[in-house]
Amino acid sequence: MTSKLTQTNLSEARDHVVLETAYLFDVVGFHYRVAGAPNGSLDLVLEKAGEQVTLHFEGVQEFRVDPGFPFSSAGIQILDVAYLGWENIKIRVQGFDDGDAPELQFWASAVINVASTDCA
Repeated sequence: MTSKLTQTNLSEARDHVVLETAYLFDVVGFHYRVAGAPNGSLDLVLEKAGEQVTLHFEGVQEFRVDPGFPFSSAGIQILDVAYLGWENIKIRVQGFDDGDAPELQFWASAVINVASTDCA
C-alpha cells in the first residue's frame, strides 16, 4: 500500500544542509528506536573515504528498508521538504537513484549531525 506521503512530488526539494553530499556516502549502520506511534527516532551512520558521520533523526515516519539494502544501493538523498508546509515533516530520506535499487526510506521532523570523525 502506497501512502499519500510517498506519492508527493518532491521535484522542488533541495538537499538538506545537514549533509548536502549524502549521496557520496555509504550507509554503514542504523539504529531505529520506537517512540509514540507513528513516530520513532533513527541514528544513521554514513561513511566516505575514511570519514564517518552520524545523523540523528527525530519524528521518523513510514520507515522502510528494501530487501538487498545497502549492498545494491546507489546512495541516499537527504531532502529538505519544509517548503511543503507540513507540520511534522521537514525531511525526506530516500534512494539517490530513481531506478529499482533497494533503498532506505523515511520522513522525519528534524535531523542533527551528532558526530563526524576521521576513520583513517
